[in-house]
Amino acid sequence: FTDPDYNYKTNLLKFQFFYQLKKNKNWRMNLVVQPQIQSIKHQLLNEQFITPEDINYEFYREKFTQKKHISLYAFELGIQVSKLVFKNVSFETILGLGAAYIDVETERLARGFTFIENISIGLAHSSNNSEIYIGSHFGHISNLNIKLPNSGYNILGFEIGYRIIIE
Repeated sequence: FTDPDYNYKTNLLKFQFFYQLKKNKNWRMNLVVQPQIQSIKHQLLNEQFITPEDINYEFYREKFTQKKHISLYAFELGIQVSKLVFKNVSFETILGLGAAYIDVETERLARGFTFIENISIGLAHSSNNSEIYIGSHFGHISNLNIKLPNSGYNILGFEIGYRIIIE
């Protein structure tokens, strides 16, 4: 999302393993195991996000307005629902929930254990034993107030993928 208070960019590398739960002529449902790595570039642009009420606010303003490179390592489980809409083309959505580790603290999220929630919506084209997927992705990262800060991050992105089908 565009926010004048932040500069934030995420690159996501996700591996997906699909386990068929149900299938009929036009529909299928799969369990999806999704280990992933996110490479995040983040910078707080508005130092006023850190208010004078915060203890050592000047120190935290200096600390949190620096550019940061963050890595997030996650393991996510999801449910994929797919419907055939044209010959060899399916509309699909994946809802996922997982646990993660984020390696750098920011003004929005503490370093350490966190949760991820994701939804992907897109189209998959099947050919022989493979698929090409193009879609959109919305995700949220936060830690359920286990540690502060916990404002979390929202991510909106574009996905492209290649799948090998082994039956």
